[in-house]
Amino acid sequence: MSAALSIARRVALALATLVLLSVGVFFLAQVLPGDLPEKMLGRFASAEQVALLTEQLGLNRPIIERYLEWAVGFVTLDWGVSPLSGASVFDLLTEATLKSVRLGLLSFLIAVLLAFIGGIFAAKKAGSRWDSVINYSAVAAAGIPEMVIAIVFIAVFSVGLGWFPPSAQTRSDSILVQLHHLLLPALVIAPATAGYLLRIIRAEALVVYNSDYVRTATLKGAGPLRIDLSHGLRNILSPVMPVLGANLIYMATGMIVVERLFNYPALGNVLYNAAMSKDVVVLTTGTMIAGVILVGINLLSDLAMVLLNPKAKAVAS
Repeated sequence: MSAALSIARRVALALATLVLLSVGVFFLAQVLPGDLPEKMLGRFASAEQVALLTEQLGLNRPIIERYLEWAVGFVTLDWGVSPLSGASVFDLLTEATLKSVRLGLLSFLIAVLLAFIGGIFAAKKAGSRWDSVINYSAVAAAGIPEMVIAIVFIAVFSVGLGWFPPSAQTRSDSILVQLHHLLLPALVIAPATAGYLLRIIRAEALVVYNSDYVRTATLKGAGPLRIDLSHGLRNILSPVMPVLGANLIYMATGMIVVERLFNYPALGNVLYNAAMSKDVVVLTTGTMIAGVILVGINLLSDLAMVLLNPKAKAVAS
């Protein structure tokens, strides 16, 4: 199977996944406990008032008709307004999503940087004391829950040393100030991913650096930096790429705990509040945005694997 056909199949699978996800998200949101009209009017509202608001919100229409209207609105970015707050759903969710993306990317960059530096260094020092220290540290980092790390980091670096603010939220437009507020929660999210990735990268690096082509390049006089860039990085990155994508997905889905602990009004927090208040409009659209992001990450990691290693297309056949 050609690389182009393999890519086309992966894209088609991603689109089919999103369609099924949209159906599941919409229909499950309709069965949340509680009733939206009663939530909006209060429990002392009369049956006539509840019935009138139900009709105004269109909740008495067939569910298939409501799903199709919502799906078309999602694709065309016509997300409507929150029936509870009256806020624009597009403005609310785009702002929250951008905040999640900023925190997620910063955490991921820190994790990948630590994993690659530590993993390659450990592979080059295989069997040494440094290798053991790095490996044990990676296992420990991967096993500690984010909540525990967050509480310790807030106590030490915010309350004790005062190096970082305890909240990730800031009104400043300065990029440096925003980075300062985001750095501590990013450092909380990064260790688990960095620890897992480091061990994978170390294992792949051992295979690469013990390979015949690296030995040949060394005998021809190639320096360590040239070997790392020309042979090491590309051959390590190809099998690691799906792991990178999976860990980025894990980080994206696990950020809600950190968002709440650091008072960061990103997508996870918005979805939690929408679920608690039964704001179906915000909940369904926000969950679908999260689904698009996660499926997109998985697709990009698959495509990168195919482009870096054309042999990977055989997996899709």
